[in-house]
Amino acid sequence: PWRLRDYALGAARVSDSAAVRGEPVRIALLARSVGELARLLRRAADGAHDPSAGLFTAGGTTRAGDSGEGAIAFLFPGQGSQRPGMLADLFVAFPELQRYLQLGSRWADALYPPTAFDKATADAQLARITDTAVAQPALGIVELAAADLLASLGIRPDMAAGHSYGELVALGVAGALSPRDVLTASAARAEAILAQIPDEGDAGAMAAVTAVPAKVDEVLALAGLDGE
Repeated sequence: PWRLRDYALGAARVSDSAAVRGEPVRIALLARSVGELARLLRRAADGAHDPSAGLFTAGGTTRAGDSGEGAIAFLFPGQGSQRPGMLADLFVAFPELQRYLQLGSRWADALYPPTAFDKATADAQLARITDTAVAQPALGIVELAAADLLASLGIRPDMAAGHSYGELVALGVAGALSPRDVLTASAARAEAILAQIPDEGDAGAMAAVTAVPAKVDEVLALAGLDGE
């Protein structure tokens, strides 16, 4: 049986020669195992197009009237999506991305701490990267690196947007800010937010609610917060 690296080597050789000829990618596969990959490759060779099975071929349609062509948009996530060790595998597999870790070296140890062998250590590491002063630049590091990796594969967005903090990274990917300026602005943004928190008393909180507006209004009314 072939191994995944055997398929990768064959694909790399074919894609290199295709790139020289200027040919576009014709097939994309999504497989959960090497065995499934082999089955999808055989179906692709027979000309199949089956998005529900993870098989996409150029010229195939995902639904009636949809050619699959269109603009590419990147939406960058904001604070709350951070966690220790995020995207570490990318920095290992693609060492050229480590320049972003060097740019953000002051936050790198919080982003990639030593392995935690007990819950207390893991909780402390999570608390550290949840700190706004660390979370925002840490997200900037990995989001810039991910966008750079996609660009190296020829995947560049026609438009970029961000949820909350992610807007800064979108500006960077759009070329309005350099990577260094994105991280500098990330630190400044975090400091500006933290500066508004009082030294004593209630610092407030943020809630993320998944519900229809009518249900939210009902719950607020029951809590005596109707109209606030």
